[in-house]
Amino acid sequence: MTPREADLALLLESVDCVVAAYTTGPHSGGTSDFIVELRPYTGGTIARVHYAMRRLLTHEECGRVLLRDADLRPRPAFMLRVRSLALDDAERRSALRRAAERTTGPVDPEEEEAGVEPSDLTLLTVGTSFTLPGHLRVVTNRVRNTLSNDDAFEHIEADDVDLVIWDAGFALRAASRLRSLLAVHPEKGEMIVILAPALQLEDPRERLDAERLNSVRLAREPITAIDAANFLRWEIRARSQEWRLRCRRRG
Repeated sequence: MTPREADLALLLESVDCVVAAYTTGPHSGGTSDFIVELRPYTGGTIARVHYAMRRLLTHEECGRVLLRDADLRPRPAFMLRVRSLALDDAERRSALRRAAERTTGPVDPEEEEAGVEPSDLTLLTVGTSFTLPGHLRVVTNRVRNTLSNDDAFEHIEADDVDLVIWDAGFALRAASRLRSLLAVHPEKGEMIVILAPALQLEDPRERLDAERLNSVRLAREPITAIDAANFLRWEIRARSQEWRLRCRRRG
């Protein structure tokens, strides 16, 4: 598998409506370089896949990707000549490394001044998707995961992590305790990111008490291996100089 094929395969793994992806090969002579099968096949899923691919491909290259309904039968004859984009372990590691390199980008002046990089952060994920810690480890190897709100509070109170990425459902179950903690230590709100589903209309911070959680940030979009470095860079930029200095001292 070529690096370009592997990079696209890795990216499409993060799109839940993608059932399978194929390459037509370098000598196909056809109008499509890749074929991606979707379930369900709707306007919304087509748009989602298109915008995901635009992180890696140009508009013209996206035009050479055929999107088709995975449930459409009979399958066309040309599907007999395609090759599946299925990553082996070595290809996955290489693709993840390239993804991290692509998202590094230029250093923001404020980040440079504060001396905080995504790779410097110590992270705790609470009750989130089991794939999230792996995505974040592409950027930093200091990632812990817990399914216990008690563990989360212990780390926050001990001040031994930089960011707590908290599933909204878990955070809401600990709302009373979280409000009490931030009433006494409002600065600890900067350590917290509430991770809510993109389709969830209600802002979970309001149920947690928006006035006390004004420093708690909300993440709506899924954090994938492709986006992990950009996500952490954004969180660094959004926080105060005091938070960054605490990160430096902790590091």
